[in-house]
Amino acid sequence: MHYGSHFNLCVPQGKKAEEDRENLPLHVLLRQLYWFGPFPDKTVEIADEEITKTLASLKRNNLPAQQGMFKVISEAELSRKDNEFVRRIMKMDWRDRPSARDLLEDGWWEDE
Repeated sequence: MHYGSHFNLCVPQGKKAEEDRENLPLHVLLRQLYWFGPFPDKTVEIADEEITKTLASLKRNNLPAQQGMFKVISEAELSRKDNEFVRRIMKMDWRDRPSARDLLEDGWWEDE
């Protein structure tokens, strides 16, 4: 997801991320968790044992990601209506995301 000046929220930035390309999927997951977390408890219904243990570890360590930082972006940066729409699309559990049809019928598309 791009956010101003083509900055991708979910791709890790900085020298450490560039050096650790092998773990890029983990870094992307952590960035998603930071911005749009937390993972709902029901994720264990579809996750394998390794993923379940990883998510439990993240939750135990109470990373800032557990807060879902995207929801605290100021209205000066992104309107409330836009923020709510993006957060509906970016639910951590794909089963909670609206369908394409639902999105096309969403009031977000209506002019103010």
